[in-house]
Amino acid sequence: MRLLLAGCFAIVICLGSFGESADAQQNFSATQAILSSGLHLFAPVSINGTKRTWWLVDTGAPGSLIAPSLQKKLSLPTPPPLARSEVKISGKNYPVVLAQSVDFNGAQIGPGYMAVAPLDVMAKERTNALSGGFEKGGLIGMNFLLKRGALINYKTYQIFLSLRSSALPLSRGGYEKMGYAYVPLRITPRGYVEVEGTIGGSTYSFLLDTGAFVSQLEPKIRERNKSGSERLSDRFRRIPHLRSWISARVRWDSRP
Repeated sequence: MRLLLAGCFAIVICLGSFGESADAQQNFSATQAILSSGLHLFAPVSINGTKRTWWLVDTGAPGSLIAPSLQKKLSLPTPPPLARSEVKISGKNYPVVLAQSVDFNGAQIGPGYMAVAPLDVMAKERTNALSGGFEKGGLIGMNFLLKRGALINYKTYQIFLSLRSSALPLSRGGYEKMGYAYVPLRITPRGYVEVEGTIGGSTYSFLLDTGAFVSQLEPKIRERNKSGSERLSDRFRRIPHLRSWISARVRWDSRP
């Protein structure tokens, strides 16, 4: 669970441990994602072998969501009787369904649960990377990304997944030779990606959230650093693809 940062803010987020393999090319898949008008990464995903739709890749979401319109077409089953059938998101309960197959460009990251919830925040997202339609199917959260040790390259908009385990056949040393700096990450018990950083000489815990449009700070931290020569908001705007929270804003009150 490591973060690799390079010059020019080229960011590689690795959500699994580093492994070694001489047969690396056959052990992982590479997916070309697209950047939306909301600065979000969307990747093509197929549920239960159906037509691919575009899913927002969100490291700030412990669980995954499927659009009600897509669920209506697929009629995914509800969980077994003893499993949780609902989750609470932002104070509201939403039903949970089970996807037997979740195909991420050849990498099978299913089966797994996802909540059926409105994705109004994504409705206005646009992209110039596609000549055809931009049908959005849902949101891929950490419950799926951790299964295959996802690596997200923000310089090339590519997402790499292991085909056989939760660890990619990648070498930390190889990335460091390319100029990347090694920054340790931690996956919290709730499934958030956490990294330590400093503001005004004090150390804080940041949540790395690829689903956030802007960075946010707790008001008390902003006030504490108000006397600085440069506004904190200006500092964060200079890092367009590193979106973080200080102190997690819990979106999911439970995990399916």
